[in-house]
Amino acid sequence: MEFYAAWPGPGTDSWVAVDSELEMVTYESVDRGWISYFNDLHKGRNTGTVWPWFIDVFAVACIIFSVTGLQLLMRHAPSRASTWPVTVLGVLIPFVILLLFVH
Repeated sequence: MEFYAAWPGPGTDSWVAVDSELEMVTYESVDRGWISYFNDLHKGRNTGTVWPWFIDVFAVACIIFSVTGLQLLMRHAPSRASTWPVTVLGVLIPFVILLLFVH
């Protein structure tokens, strides 16, 4: 009889196998590095049930902060001439970098 248990986690994979007939225990743990760890957290992969809720709530908060920030820009724009040019550059520069350097 063989028993197998896997423990996936963000950026890691671990497992143990117990073979009672051969009286052998095998354990392996793989760490794929910090980039994989943060990538898995970003995607909510192997993070349990609370983390996906947290990243969804955080995304909604970011949208709320962005919309209220845009409202503040619109309110103060008449007294500040550089508001819209700086705002447009803040959108265009990352977009141009994305188009030029991400293939």
